[in-house]
Parts: sequence; C-alpha cells; structure tokens
Amino acid sequence: MDQRPAQAALGLFLEHYPEFKSAWQSPEHLHNGAGEFTAHGVCAEFASFFAANAGAMDRPRAAGMLEQVERVVQSDPDGFGTLANALCTCFLENIAQTEVGRAVAPLMGPVSHRYFKEWDAGL
Repeated sequence: MDQRPAQAALGLFLEHYPEFKSAWQSPEHLHNGAGEFTAHGVCAEFASFFAANAGAMDRPRAAGMLEQVERVVQSDPDGFGTLANALCTCFLENIAQTEVGRAVAPLMGPVSHRYFKEWDAGL
C-alpha cells in the first residue's frame, strides 16, 4: 500500500494541530492490523478530532490548515488523486453540517468551500 498520501494528510494536520498526535495514536484509530493507514482514515479521524475540539480551535490555525487543504483540492478539483479525494470525502464532508464546519467555512478557499457547500444544506 502506498503510504505517501496518508503520510501527507497526517503531516498536514499535525503541522497545524500537533495535539492531534495523541488522538491519532489512540487504540481507536483507523490503522489496519499491520500498522498501515490510508489518507481517508487520517482525514476521517482528524474530522472527528476537529469537531470534538471545536472550542479550542483558533481561527489562525484553522485558516492555515484550510489554506493547505485548498492547495491540494484546487490542484485536483475532480478528486481523482488519493489525497484530494480523502480531504474532500473524509474531512470536508465529515465537518459539513457541524457547528465547527460552519464556523470555519468562511476560511475555506473557493474550491474547498464549493465542495463543502454541496454537503452542507445549511449554508
């Protein structure tokens, strides 16, 4: 299994939220029995962490992280690449229709925001 997209996703999130490391290393993570993991698993796990810790999220960190998400999604707007697909389907979709998602939606880039809005009927 190619771990590069998964490592890229994990690195993106840890760069802005180093406290995610302890949540990621918990026994409930989405690794398989061999210790491998997918970009989709990382993004789904981070979406849960992000939503659960909404009160501790500050706008500058969220903006920086979402800027990186936008760069990836914008470079692959059809979502054919593993990393862009994971960021869209397991992070942006998972935070849609949540308070934290709506709070950070104005910080999203245009491509990310367009995708997010498709999943968030409340915007």
